[in-house]
Amino acid sequence: MGSYEYNGKCPHLKDGKCSIYENRPFVCRIYGASELFKCDDCVPERLISEEETAELVHQYTQLKKKEESEENYGN
Repeated sequence: MGSYEYNGKCPHLKDGKCSIYENRPFVCRIYGASELFKCDDCVPERLISEEETAELVHQYTQLKKKEESEENYGN
């Protein structure tokens, strides 16, 4: 999403809200729902396990690679 620096602060938060919500990165979409990306204020019905998170990351990566390939080769 550009301009993100790993300092614990998201440059896309404006007045405590995500300014790019519809286009937020994958990690933001699973933040607070995974054992690996817990947050103090999140209360999901259950946390996604480390194994489930790893599988989601794998699937997401495969989809992004496919999208990029199709964009590059016009399929």
